[in-house]
Amino acid sequence: GHPPTLPTALYHRWNDTCSAGGSRLVLGADITYEPASFPGLCRLLHYLLVDSKSTAILYCTERNADTMSKLRDAIAGAHMTLASEHAYVGQHGGVGCYVGVGTDSTEVVRVLYVTCKETRRDDDDDDDER
Repeated sequence: GHPPTLPTALYHRWNDTCSAGGSRLVLGADITYEPASFPGLCRLLHYLLVDSKSTAILYCTERNADTMSKLRDAIAGAHMTLASEHAYVGQHGGVGCYVGVGTDSTEVVRVLYVTCKETRRDDDDDDDER
C-alpha cells in the first residue's frame, strides 16, 4: 500500500491573516499567559477553525484565574465555543506529558478544546436544499 500521509505543521503569528479553514487540528501550548495577546490569538484560531469542523486544543498553565477568565471571554467574543475544559493538578497534566523539572505540585494545567460556532454559508445552503 501507500505510505501514510504525514501531518503538516504550519507556523502562524497571532495577528497574521491566513486563508480560512482547512485545519484538521490546531495545537497550542504555553500561549495563553498574556491577556493583551488574546484578541490576536483568537482571531487566528477563528480563521483556522471557521470553515472546518476541527478543534483547537490549548494546553495552558493557569498562572492566574483572572487571566483564564479573560481567555474564556475572548474565545466567546471571537464566535468560538469552549467545547470542554479539563483541569489537572501536578506534573503530568493528565495527558502523559511531563510539564517540567521543578514544577510546583499544586500547579494547575488546563486543557481547552475550542471549536468555531460559525459554519460555512455553503453548508447552510446545502442543508436548505435537502
